[in-house]
Amino acid sequence: MEIARKIGLLVFALALISYVNAQDYRKVDSAVFPNVEFVQPNPPKEIKGWTFVELGGQDLPTARLTGEYPAKILKFEFEGDAVGIAVLSDSESGTIEYSVDDQPWLTQDLYVDGTESLRYFTLEQNLKAAKHMLQLRISSQKNPESEGYKCVLTQFYFNKTE
Repeated sequence: MEIARKIGLLVFALALISYVNAQDYRKVDSAVFPNVEFVQPNPPKEIKGWTFVELGGQDLPTARLTGEYPAKILKFEFEGDAVGIAVLSDSESGTIEYSVDDQPWLTQDLYVDGTESLRYFTLEQNLKAAKHMLQLRISSQKNPESEGYKCVLTQFYFNKTE
């Protein structure tokens, strides 16, 4: 009986992985990301001000990297011509600042009024098909309606070029 239960859980987990990945692909702009690649935000070492939590096993896209106040810069290296992030946004979400390849810093408001929702933001597109470095940090400025500065990053994504 125990083996049957474990097999059932494994089948459920695999189905969930397929469902979640299918949902991810539908929420990004297929014209900008025709060859989209998703990467969990799993830093190789601890980053001051950010907390990594894995909620469903290594293969499920349920890892979260959470920052709640302006702190250290996150870096994400990718090879492609567009990049974005998936975040869980709510009334405590703040504003991020980001830069690709040391270009001027831009801002993105993550705040949403109401219940937590998964949102996808295209940060840069029309880049040269090459290796790039995305830098991201929590801003000390925030939406006046927001109750905090939080950023809950669930995935980076980019358009992979050959």
